Amino acid sequence: MNSLDSNNEKLFEVIFPVAPKDVDSLDLCVQKILENICPQKIVIVANKQVKERIPKLNNVEFLDEDQLMEHLTLDRIKQIMVEIQGTETRSNWYFQQFLKMAYAFQCSNDYYLIWDSDTIPLKNIRFWENIDGTEKCLLGEHPHSHQPYFDTLNTLFSGKVKRLFKKSFIVEHMMISQKIMKELIRDIEMNDRIQGNRFFEKILYAINKNDIGYAGFSEFETYGNYVLNFYPDKYAIRNLKAYRQGGMVIEKSQINNEVLNWIAKDYDTVSFEELHGYSRIFIFLREKGVSCVQRRKISFKTYQSVFSVLENIAVWRHSLFRAFKKIT
Repeated sequence: MNSLDSNNEKLFEVIFPVAPKDVDSLDLCVQKILENICPQKIVIVANKQVKERIPKLNNVEFLDEDQLMEHLTLDRIKQIMVEIQGTETRSNWYFQQFLKMAYAFQCSNDYYLIWDSDTIPLKNIRFWENIDGTEKCLLGEHPHSHQPYFDTLNTLFSGKVKRLFKKSFIVEHMMISQKIMKELIRDIEMNDRIQGNRFFEKILYAINKNDIGYAGFSEFETYGNYVLNFYPDKYAIRNLKAYRQGGMVIEKSQINNEVLNWIAKDYDTVSFEELHGYSRIFIFLREKGVSCVQRRKISFKTYQSVFSVLENIAVWRHSLFRAFKKIT
């Protein structure tokens, strides 16, 4: 199946910025994107030092992150962050978002798909759908939102871009119109009320200082609400079955086609985010669980529900401990 068969005869490319530590785990993700999403090409944006470690596959290209847009470098972002908050904390996190936006000026097609490098598509995924006679690009949704993103959105566009969606656009992928993204960037750069000349400078200066060290801006939230305000007929909302906590329930060394086919019976995508702060029981279950449950033909959803229960107990215990500590 090629891109024309699976995605309504629209050509697009996939872009994902990758940190050096994640490059060596890209092969399976790239293969599944080529198989299940069928883009014209995949562009991996990373530090030039990791170029030789990029998967050697047809339709996969490398782009030096410091060459994507003039003046947009990690060093420049760090410089601004130190000026604003006195530390480089979260510089790379913001830099990754700016790279995704700036790619609009490098894109060779009308659309490009931003895709998280830790997320694997398990089935064929379409990005356009004919709704009431109009072909619309599909946007994902997430139930939880973060208010500082909308505070920054309001500042960037002087209140002209309203929040029109109660949920959040922050999911593992987003199909971008390069034309609309360029327009969005120009609108930001034309806002003379905000310090800076380039869009990424203005975004950083627009963030509340109390939020910038944590999470004060989202490229997905900004783009999603921008198109709902100015291009509501071009996009529609859809909800894929996504499992974001693959890293909690499966060891990276156990991920293979057999495991992915097992997960695909319940989900459209799975994300393997880094494991943080889980107890020994989580680690033990991850090491032993997959092979055991597969032999017994237990569904992935049943398997992962055990971890969800344990996580809820851990959250409840942590909240109880904090409340008790506050009282005493």
